[in-house]
Amino acid sequence: MAPVASNTVCFRYRVPGLTDDALNEFNSKLQNIVTGMGVAVISYTKLKGRTALRACIVNHRSRREDFELFVGKVKEAGVMMIQKMGRIDYFSSSN
Repeated sequence: MAPVASNTVCFRYRVPGLTDDALNEFNSKLQNIVTGMGVAVISYTKLKGRTALRACIVNHRSRREDFELFVGKVKEAGVMMIQKMGRIDYFSSSN
C-alpha cells in the first residue's frame, strides 16, 4: 500500500593496491571477522562478479549510534586485516 524502501545495503571494503580478486577474498574474510565480533551478522554476495558485504537492517529500534558502531567495527576489522597482510601471506588457504 506504500512504496517500499529496501532494508538491505551492499558495500565493499576497498584497499588501495589490491586486485579485484584479492579484494573479493579480503571482503569474504572481512565478513567472517565482523560477524565474529558480535556487533552484527552480515553476509556477502556477488554483484557484477565482485564480492560485496551485505547488511540487512530489520530492527525497528535501530538508531544512528547503532550504525555508527557497526561502521566503526567494519573499519576496525579492515585495519586489523591490512596490518596482518604486512606480516604474513594473508591470502593463503591456511588463514
